[in-house]
Amino acid sequence: MKFVAPNKLENDKVVLKLIDPSDFDTLYQVAKDPLIWEQHPNKDRWKEEVFRSFLMLHWKAKQLILFWIKRLGNVSEAPGIMV
Repeated sequence: MKFVAPNKLENDKVVLKLIDPSDFDTLYQVAKDPLIWEQHPNKDRWKEEVFRSFLMLHWKAKQLILFWIKRLGNVSEAPGIMV
């Protein structure tokens, strides 16, 4: 018997979901700030084409999970991305 994990887990406090292409605009609202990437090895990831490439590469491999704490507001205000 093969285990198939769900694409989304949610309760009244948090959401864990596999990121898909429809999440790009919401995530890019946060990622487009160059200060976030200031100490990151890939300092130009704030650029739309670079961030899109990163997101699509990991989306295809199902390697990105969005962690969202509901009480902190909408996803673009309080995201966490796990790779």
